[in-house]
Amino acid sequence: MIDKRLRKTIRSTVPLLGGMAMGAMAFFGASHSAQGTTIVAGSDYVYTPADQSSLFEFPDPLGLVYFKGVPTFAGGTDTIVQRQGDCTFVSGTCTIPIEVTGLELMSYGSVPGILATLDGNNASTGTMTINDNGTFSSSFTLFAVATGGPLPGEVNIQKTFTATGNWTDTPLAGTPLVRADYPDQDANCHNLIGPGCLDSDVTGDGMNDSDFFLTGRVLHTAPGAEHTITPVPEPLTILGSVTALGFGTFFKRKLRKNKKA
Repeated sequence: MIDKRLRKTIRSTVPLLGGMAMGAMAFFGASHSAQGTTIVAGSDYVYTPADQSSLFEFPDPLGLVYFKGVPTFAGGTDTIVQRQGDCTFVSGTCTIPIEVTGLELMSYGSVPGILATLDGNNASTGTMTINDNGTFSSSFTLFAVATGGPLPGEVNIQKTFTATGNWTDTPLAGTPLVRADYPDQDANCHNLIGPGCLDSDVTGDGMNDSDFFLTGRVLHTAPGAEHTITPVPEPLTILGSVTALGFGTFFKRKLRKNKKA
């Protein structure tokens, strides 16, 4: 488990301007109420910023290692979460199966060169509960493989992450759109011609169907690990990565000191 004092220190180093920028985006992309709506199945294409908000605790001597996204998928995204069922609200909520279908992360800072990808032998699955007030929660078990850098060989990772966040039926400016007809689950925008995304009854249930988009950052947490995702690329991520290079060694030393205490 990551030391609580270290977690507080990590939080204090996330660039202030970056947090303000995402707060503004979350405000202007305020959640849209979805009463009488079906959210169709699809995929969320997201970015992992390089600002020390994504980390994994390896056994000694590595300790705490920071990760950032490798631009691999649509729009330079690095992580894909697929929502594998249509969500029709019952009493204001619904629960659907989800699966992480894409992951490309690279370590940086004091321990560079470790690549984290999905374990092809185990599906990373879980559930998402979506509420019609514009909030959601999720839980999934990630099976990943870490290779390269100072690692002597493959390291298998199995972590159960939980998260909460906000959603809207309208993508933020800069969100990569993968367009395809319903019921294609690889798409996040089920409107081929635009503008905008789904806003019609394609499921035939008599409700106005819509797509699903994050309104801002979402932090996934697990014992000894965290993964922050954003729906749009953040310009200040470069500043964050420079800051991380300066503080990475300090954090690792602090973690080891706390372990010995």
